[in-house]
Amino acid sequence: MRHTTSETIIVAMSARHRPSDLVHRLLEEGHEVVGAATTAGVALSLAAQAQVTLAIVALELDGRRDGQRLATILEQSWGVTTVLLDEHDCASIMELEPNVALRGILDRVRPDAQSADRHRQA
Repeated sequence: MRHTTSETIIVAMSARHRPSDLVHRLLEEGHEVVGAATTAGVALSLAAQAQVTLAIVALELDGRRDGQRLATILEQSWGVTTVLLDEHDCASIMELEPNVALRGILDRVRPDAQSADRHRQA
């Protein structure tokens, strides 16, 4: 089942975590994704060019800024909600079924809304 969301998403994680794979999965599920970044600088450029509302960010990024710093800048500059992923989260995204992994990530943003959405779909 394709899920639609009102969120405009960017994904930021180190290259070794293959952010483009997560973007592909999000797009397959019907989410609006601006793009993927492996550094905070690229993620900030994407956020500046689009009205991003949600960032899925790994704590580990390539470059000099980490995910926590990126999350702070996104929130302070544009009010972007960020879901931070640790090493375990990044690994499990690719191991789990796509919709299970994505639901787990997106439930962190608005657990009540996502839960209500699933009840309406049932």
